[in-house]
Amino acid sequence: MKEAARTTRAMLLVILALLALFSVVFLTLRTPVGVHSSATTTGQSQTTLVSGEHMITAVFDCDGGRSITAVFVNGPHSKVQLTLSDGRQITLPQTISGSGARYANADESFVFWNKGNTAFITENGTTTYSGCAFSVMMGAHGRD
Repeated sequence: MKEAARTTRAMLLVILALLALFSVVFLTLRTPVGVHSSATTTGQSQTTLVSGEHMITAVFDCDGGRSITAVFVNGPHSKVQLTLSDGRQITLPQTISGSGARYANADESFVFWNKGNTAFITENGTTTYSGCAFSVMMGAHGRD
């Protein structure tokens, strides 16, 4: 019985992941080529895309009522632009990861990890945003 429940849960997660992927592809294909920038949910920062870059905005709900808005910029110089629920904004380059996507500042004192539909942040070796789960994708844009 437990095995059947695990299998069903695994299948649902795969279906959700495929739906998310389909949404990203669909929105990317529907985005006009002339799109050069997009604002985060706060409307305070903008990202100018260069040729070959694609941007996806996602929101993660975390433990303690916290949240992370992440603007993933994928391309020759992949990075993430974070807006934290405490008001801070930080841009981090993508770094080497054995699993998932890892973004960190130069001295690795601030690290954002994203694997599947989960994420967390460590600051100076302490986890400050934990239990973060993907809640909504806000859009995808690209420039070819």
